[in-house]
Amino acid sequence: MTRINCFFGNHARLGLSLAMGLVVLALVWPQRTLGQEPSSKPSSDIASLHRQRIATLQQACDYVHAMYDQGQITADEMFRVDRRLIDAKLDATTAPAERIQLLQRALDTARKQERIAAEHERAGTGPALDALDAKAERLRVEIQLAQESAK
Repeated sequence: MTRINCFFGNHARLGLSLAMGLVVLALVWPQRTLGQEPSSKPSSDIASLHRQRIATLQQACDYVHAMYDQGQITADEMFRVDRRLIDAKLDATTAPAERIQLLQRALDTARKQERIAAEHERAGTGPALDALDAKAERLRVEIQLAQESAK
């Protein structure tokens, strides 16, 4: 008897969860079908958030470059933060010339990362996977730059 109750009990909870999901969907669906979009932040708020993100990542870049110079972190960790800063700047701008300039900087950074990873692989101080990952990143940035330049 306990086995049967347990079986139906689990299904009852599943049915209740499904019903709750349908209720939520029914409440949200009409807004979407009537062309109403959820409210969004005013563009000045978004621009402010972009500036804050860029300023924060700039501080992080300064910090990781100092740590790298002291031998406390790897080049990969430093380049990861550099790339996040460039991505934040790309997210904040729509001007084609500015985007191309940022992507060129990203490509320069990716080439440095690829060169350092290859040197570490040859010296036996870094795995081949790091060199392959760096090459893939450089190719991704080259593709993104080519696409942006073609617009």
